[in-house]
Amino acid sequence: MKIGQRRSKQRELILEELKGLTCHPTADELYERVRKRLPNISLGTVYRNLELMADNGVILKIETSGKIGLMEMPSRIRISDVFSAVR
Repeated sequence: MKIGQRRSKQRELILEELKGLTCHPTADELYERVRKRLPNISLGTVYRNLELMADNGVILKIETSGKIGLMEMPSRIRISDVFSAVR
């Protein structure tokens, strides 16, 4: 399963952080975690990448009445399989 985009440090960090969690974070919560490792990343970058990944089936976007946009990365997906071969 590929997102059809080039590999980027931002995308890799977002996926690594999501993969390492056992909960379902919101985009804002994930942004705070990624920002600790990449201080210059913007909230908009995180949102755009999460939407792209959700649209391409890489992550699941779970919408509930209490919190909208909880994210989950299926355990069967490996980060190395996500990106297209285009470098």
